[in-house]
Amino acid sequence: MLKNRVSFSPVLAEKVRTYLKDVVQIEFEEQELRGHLGFTIHQKRCISIKEDQLVCHFDLSKHEIVSERKGYEPLILKGIACQGYCLVKPE
Repeated sequence: MLKNRVSFSPVLAEKVRTYLKDVVQIEFEEQELRGHLGFTIHQKRCISIKEDQLVCHFDLSKHEIVSERKGYEPLILKGIACQGYCLVKPE
């Protein structure tokens, strides 16, 4: 039996597209893989959307600054915090 594919929020995807295109004004690529949507900037996957979760990859040297931002939540997989990654809660 095949598992249901996990989808991503089209509303959240559009918010990310708009932000990257209109606010930051940066070129990016989108790719749908295994039920999530990834955004690649400068040939690096920086943002992913899976279901209604926004996952961001950031430079470890910026951890203190990033962790103080509104909506920041550490990404924890199997009980271990993933360094350089975070969830962004909608607020």
